[in-house]
Amino acid sequence: MAAGLVIRDRADADIPEIAGMEKAWAAEDVMPNPYQPTPPDELARYPYLLVACEAGRVIGYIDAEIRESGESVPFPPGSRYIYIEGVYVVPDSRGKGIGGGLLDALVERGRKDGIGRFLLVSVCRDTRLVGRLERRHGFVQRGVPGKWGECEMIRVVRALADRLGNFVDGHGAIVSWPERESDKGLVLGHLASFFEEGRAYSEKEVNAIIAGRHLFNDICLLRRELVDRGLLGRDPAGHEYRRLGKGGERA
Repeated sequence: MAAGLVIRDRADADIPEIAGMEKAWAAEDVMPNPYQPTPPDELARYPYLLVACEAGRVIGYIDAEIRESGESVPFPPGSRYIYIEGVYVVPDSRGKGIGGGLLDALVERGRKDGIGRFLLVSVCRDTRLVGRLERRHGFVQRGVPGKWGECEMIRVVRALADRLGNFVDGHGAIVSWPERESDKGLVLGHLASFFEEGRAYSEKEVNAIIAGRHLFNDICLLRRELVDRGLLGRDPAGHEYRRLGKGGERA
């Protein structure tokens, strides 16, 4: 990946630039029908919208949302997954690993949020380059490539959930406490996802949520780990808890 590249959450000031890249993408004529750029207000609502910046300039982005799988999705019914709407890099910055860096950053964000399944549908006039990019970053093709007008359509997925599935049952309850630190982080990210952003919880309420989401009867361990790893914040008196976002900030 290019030296000096920064991948971060979008800021409000980035939305006009991203909207401009949406229009540029439409002008490249890679889609079967005229591509309708996403309006700025809709872009601002995506729960995952990461940008790649170089020398203060936004040169790429990835947008995605959380969905629940159904019959047409290659994941267990009812499981949560991240649907990747698109990955875009400006033409003069392509071939530098920026698109792959955006994919990796999104996967890492999903992992921290306890979501290990990802789906990306690529529709363009030549999916070979796109397919190589996705395979290099852990995605695999599902099903036979299809056609959409003059374009090819492929569906690729990546599942970190195989690891999470070692510790979580089909109802999302944690069945055992991992030994590896990376697995502990995966499990705790999953547990933290059951706390609402922006809401204050009493210790009793925190304990009730943890109790309903694990089966090995150690509320204290999980509550302490959530706080120590910066996923839940606790006031000095221990009376109020809040879910924390990236960098330990209130979500």
